[in-house]
Amino acid sequence: GSPAANESDWLWVQATANSEWLLAFQQQGVNSPPRIHAARLQDLDDPKKFRWKEVAGEAAGVRPEAGAVHVGDRLYVRTFRDAGRFAVLRFDLDARKPEPEVLVPEQAGVIDALAVAADALYYVVRGPTTGALYRLPHGEKVEAARRVELPFAGSIDVVHSSADVPGLLLRLQGWTESPRIYAYTPPPSG
Repeated sequence: GSPAANESDWLWVQATANSEWLLAFQQQGVNSPPRIHAARLQDLDDPKKFRWKEVAGEAAGVRPEAGAVHVGDRLYVRTFRDAGRFAVLRFDLDARKPEPEVLVPEQAGVIDALAVAADALYYVVRGPTTGALYRLPHGEKVEAARRVELPFAGSIDVVHSSADVPGLLLRLQGWTESPRIYAYTPPPSG
């Protein structure tokens, strides 16, 4: 069973390392929230077992340009629903009917980007002039999120993260600092 698609839908599929889930996205036009479905990769070769289940409809208010990222059985998305500066939702893909949990509520700044690595969810909160990078270990509540100390204050862009490697690559630039790429690896204690 494939999810029903509209003629004007943009369709794409996402798979990541360390996850047994395949995600399908359907988005009508360029600015509407996508509909997200999930299926187990192990069932892909068996048409009798392979089934898509709905994870999030348009009402979830997901913004795909900031990334819907997943690792293991967890899907993280940025949403504008009830959060003008965005919030982060977490879905448990193993659940029969995944219900979103507000993992990171709306902040004083705009939640600008998400990245998932083997160790944690990373998110950027953009303020009026600079951004801040936060690290939230998998399975933890928002109270466990810690701001990552960076070499200087500036704007932050996530360049790359991988579900099978801890940490990430980011680009940092400031008013008097030219853009540079930095690698952040969490300390062994987390």
